[in-house]
Amino acid sequence: MQRPKNYISQTAAVENLKRLFANNPDSDQLSVEELLIAAARDDQKPQTNRNWLANKMTQMKYHDLIRPVYRYGERKKLVGIELSIRGKKALGRISADSSKTGQLPATQPGSPLGVQDITGSVKNFRDNNPEFDVVFELKLKKPASHNN
Repeated sequence: MQRPKNYISQTAAVENLKRLFANNPDSDQLSVEELLIAAARDDQKPQTNRNWLANKMTQMKYHDLIRPVYRYGERKKLVGIELSIRGKKALGRISADSSKTGQLPATQPGSPLGVQDITGSVKNFRDNNPEFDVVFELKLKKPASHNN
């Protein structure tokens, strides 16, 4: 499958990702401000910076290296980016074969898994194991007082 001409190669996208996360080797998230500092962007040109960031995010999202992080209020506002599983693999933060095992990504001891962790793992398992028909269902429990 040939990629559209307006997208950079995965290798180039990974190099951009490495450059942006170089100063934050322990963090899987960067704020917009941290991204602009890492890229040495001129803070006197906010519209140019927004355009640049949108372009870089589009390139990295195309290769499933990042996910945008938004804050919701009166309007949806981009506050940063977060590494996807593929992005973590590209930066060597998790082993390349961890999604093949079907196991959930390792978390800090005592920290609960979030819905995004589980759904991301299910998606990775589904993507890496096309021979399986994976069905995942998540429902809220009804309060005990409603179980008559």
